[in-house]
Amino acid sequence: MPLSRRVGAFSVELWVTVIVMLVLIVLFMRSFNSTYDDVDRLKPTKLAEVMEVALRQLRASWLATNQPQMLVIDSGQSLVMSAQGYPTGVAGESSIEPGTGCVAVLQLLLGEALPRSAEDWPVLTTAVDGGECQYEILYESGHSFELRYDTTTGKVRAFQAEE
Repeated sequence: MPLSRRVGAFSVELWVTVIVMLVLIVLFMRSFNSTYDDVDRLKPTKLAEVMEVALRQLRASWLATNQPQMLVIDSGQSLVMSAQGYPTGVAGESSIEPGTGCVAVLQLLLGEALPRSAEDWPVLTTAVDGGECQYEILYESGHSFELRYDTTTGKVRAFQAEE
């Protein structure tokens, strides 16, 4: 039976094992924390993709129903549609104007992706520039990004805020 060296009441092998385990735990924690930053970077892109898919579906419905000015969707809401077939507002709210039509369209298109209650609403500002809705959206981490929705082309672009 081989004799192992003892340091105090523990063997050298036990100390080496403990040190290796601590190093692995530290490395795991560092990589796990950096994953949160990666998720924050993906949110703008994912929201833009979800919004574009919803816009394509609405435009297909608009084309299938002979291109009406008002499109009634499954929830019973009526959307004000542009001549190109993209929503510019929700009936009962003004069309593309800062803070009204743009926000209503964003809420409708993103559905459950964004909270409904006013105190949890992450949109900081909305603006309109020549038929383009611009949204500045706040992350839970305090960072923000911008979405731009062009009502004439249906394109949605996401911009990460510079840090």
